[in-house]
Amino acid sequence: MVSIKIFIISPHLMFGSGLESLLRGETTLTVVGRAKNVEQAAPLLQVLQPDIVILDSDELTHNDVSSAVHIFNLNPHGRIIGLSLNHNKAYTYQINEVTLSGPDDLLQIINPEPAPYRSLSQDQAGTTPQELPL
Repeated sequence: MVSIKIFIISPHLMFGSGLESLLRGETTLTVVGRAKNVEQAAPLLQVLQPDIVILDSDELTHNDVSSAVHIFNLNPHGRIIGLSLNHNKAYTYQINEVTLSGPDDLLQIINPEPAPYRSLSQDQAGTTPQELPL
């Protein structure tokens, strides 16, 4: 069985540690590294080339968009999941917004097979998926 390599970027020690602990409990996932910010993560991302980078993101701001573009320049074949602590939202690179109701929803975003996003409830607050400008 192929393991999905995950890298976590979060300035919040408790959040990053908790997320790492949660993900390590999944047999198909391997947390390959963690950093406080994109600058600290940059050299590691180039070497490790994780399948998924989880970016702690309280709200989708211009800075988060710039960070996502920078991460993709370092790791062009990976995916980014922006995870908001304040709003229980997860953003994938095309910037699809979904409401998380629990840890299983995050795991479904990371490994969407066989039915992508089947357990996720789309946010009905009028938000539409947006593409990240390059």
